[in-house]
Order: sequence, then structure tokens, then C-alpha cells
Amino acid sequence: MKNTKQMIRSLLYIVVGVFLTVACKTSPPQKTDTPSEPDRPVSKSKPSWLLQKPQSSSYYQGIGNASMSDPDYQQTARNEALDDLSAEISVNISSTSLLYQLDIGDRFREEYQNAIKAEVNQLVEGHELVDSWQDGQMYWTFYRLSKAEHQRRIDEKKNTALEKGLDFYDKALTSLDNKNYTLAISYFTQTLAAIENYLGENTTITYKGQSILLANEAYSGLKNTLNGIRFHGPDKVTVRQRSENSENLTIEARFNDDNKVTGFPAIVTGAVSGRNGLRKTTDTKGHFLIAQREMVTESKSLHIEANLRKLNSTRSKLIEAIIDKLPAPKKEILIEAKTLTMFIESDENNLGKTLNRTVINGMLVGALSQKGIVFAENKAEADLIIKISSDTRKGSELSGLFTTFLDVDVNIIDNNTNKELYADAIYDLKGIQLSYEKAGLKAYQDARERIEKELAPEILKNLY
Repeated sequence: MKNTKQMIRSLLYIVVGVFLTVACKTSPPQKTDTPSEPDRPVSKSKPSWLLQKPQSSSYYQGIGNASMSDPDYQQTARNEALDDLSAEISVNISSTSLLYQLDIGDRFREEYQNAIKAEVNQLVEGHELVDSWQDGQMYWTFYRLSKAEHQRRIDEKKNTALEKGLDFYDKALTSLDNKNYTLAISYFTQTLAAIENYLGENTTITYKGQSILLANEAYSGLKNTLNGIRFHGPDKVTVRQRSENSENLTIEARFNDDNKVTGFPAIVTGAVSGRNGLRKTTDTKGHFLIAQREMVTESKSLHIEANLRKLNSTRSKLIEAIIDKLPAPKKEILIEAKTLTMFIESDENNLGKTLNRTVINGMLVGALSQKGIVFAENKAEADLIIKISSDTRKGSELSGLFTTFLDVDVNIIDNNTNKELYADAIYDLKGIQLSYEKAGLKAYQDARERIEKELAPEILKNLY
């Protein structure tokens, strides 16, 4: 019996020893796309990869750690390891790339590199968990990514983008052949947007049997198309406020001074109404109009410039920076401001009888002259005619005091077209005196305040 017990005890020792030996062996590297990792037993000796980060020509490698007091310490350590791994993947700007050739500033180059870094971080799937280790308080994890596999994924995504960009590029050239220049510009822009993440790289691709740098060719096509577009119009224009005889200003966009450019957006600033200028687009004839009512005389010129950002369908700061560097078609038109001259025709009556001396006429001339209005000496020289028609009517009589009411009608006519531009009236201006006739004259005299404070400002407001 005693020998049997000893044999059983010895057998148990052997089984436990074998189990512990198998359990303590390090598991081989495994591919993983999940943060789940087995907890390792506490060990006092750190693994070699933690003492010194290994170097490899075949793998990108990363090590991360986290406190085990963190409820999600495995995920935290994994994220840190992948960040460390991604930092080994360099992002350089090729000397044959479009960005290398363009002077778009260091800030935008940095934005490009950051954007590519973010793209790289999204392409680290396929990483492998090499090992993990913990000492009871801290947890470390070790990941690696095959350089060959990573480059294959990068190339695959780049080739897809290049093919997409090449399709836009082909459409741009077709649009140029069809003389649809605005559409061609849009397609050139979309070409750059399709390969935005590779503008710092070599973008060689085969097109119709020839090898081309797609980004560079798209940019050159865009630049050359814009260089060929010109705005045509007068070099100088006369602006008159509210003159119906003034004509609208016609601007035409043409390519190589010959072919019309339709649907082309422009911004007009300077001597125009509105704080942000006017947004215009050429019609089917390649024209757009600037109405006289849209122009002002505070500035001495009109500045017309192509609205390139409207042709850019992407919100990318990088593409926007590239487009801003392009030579936008422009035109400057000098503004000659001509002051409108006025002439007053006055028919003023008191109880149906013509006044010997006009009253409203003098009041209105005085009020408007103080505001800079020029009056012509005769009707033929005037731009505008102010017609005044006024008369008084009897009111009541009380205890020997007579009341009379004055009515005044004002019309402003364009002297060239005979078209009415403005009409206003003042009614029931009261005058009280010892007779109806004197009360009528009193009403005329008391009208000054209403003429100066109401009628004259309204005329200026509506004409200027």
C-alpha cells in the first residue's frame, strides 16, 4: 500500500511539471485585428524586445504600454504600439511630384504630410501581435507589420486613385476639344482632387500609350486653360446715378480672344453695390451684364476676376491652396462718375391763381443744393426734371380767422427717356390768416420745414 501511494504521488508531480513547462512556453506571433490579448503571467525578467527595440528590414515594429489600473489597458497599449509602428513609416515629397515644384508654403506641405500620416494609420491592418508582457502593474505589447504587405496595400489604393484621376483628365481634354473651357477646368480640378493624397509622390501613369505624370499634366492643363481666357469690355465707363439713359455694362469671356467661354464664374468688386461684390456667370454667349444700378461712384474702378474657387468642388485646403496659386483672368475698368444735373419746372398756385413768385421751387433748390445737387440753367442741359404742382384750397372760417390747405405734388422725370423715376406728395399743409388768400400764402411759408426735412431727403434717398 505504501509503495502504491508513493507511485501515485510521483506520477502527479510528473504531470504537473509537464503542464507547467508547456504553459510557460512563449506563443508564436499571430495576426490580429482585435484588441483581445491573453494576460501573461507575472515575470521578473523583462523580454529582450522590451530591453531594446528590435530592428528589422522586413517589418515596421511598435511597442506600447499601459497601466493595468486602466480598465481598457490592453486596448490602450495596443493603440500606443500601433502609433509607434506608424511612426516608422516615413512620408517624403518626391522631387518629381507636383508639390515639390509648386511654392505653396510650408504650412500646406505640413498639412499634406499630416493627411498622408492619417492615411497611413488607416492602412496598418494586417499587423501581427508578436508578444506581450506584464509585471502586475504595467502591461506592454509588441506589434509588427510586414513592409511588403503594407506597400502592396498602398500601391493598390494609389493605383485606384490614379485610374480615377486619369478618367477625369481624359474628360478634361475632351472638353477642351469641344471648346467647353469651364467644364475642362472643372475636370482638371477633379483630377487633382482624385489624387490629392499622392500629389507629393511620383504620379506616373500610362495614357494613350505614353507615360505621363498625371498630377503635373493636370496642373499644366488647368494653368494653360486659364491663361487663355480673357475678359473683354470697355476700359472706361461713365456712371450716372439713376439715369435711365445709362446702359448696362457687358463683359465677355473669350478663349484665345476667339472662342466664347460659357458658364464661367466671376467676382466683380470695387465700384459696385454690396460689401462682398457681385457674383456673375457668363451666359450661353459668353457674356454677363453689370447693370448701372449695381455700380456706385465711391470707387474709381471696377475689378473683374475669375472666381476659381467656385470651380473647385472639393473642400480640401491643399487643393484650394494650389488653385489660389493659379493665374486668374482679370480686368480693370476705370469709372468716370458724372453728377446728375436737375432742372425744376414749377406750377405753383394759390386758390387756383398762379403765384407771382414761386415758393416751393426756391425751397427745394436750396435744400438739394446743400446736399451737392447741381441745377442746370436750362431744361435741355439737365439729366432730370423735377416737376412741382401745388395749389391751395379753402378750409373753414371761425371768428374772422380763415383756414386754407396746401397740397404739393412732385414728379421726377428722366429728361432723355421722359420716364418717371420718382413721385411724392405732401397734403393738407395748413395756413391761418385774416383771409383765405393770405391763409394760402401762410401755408406756403410754413411748408419750408416739411420740404427740407421730408421731401428733399426722400428725393435724395430714391435717386442716389
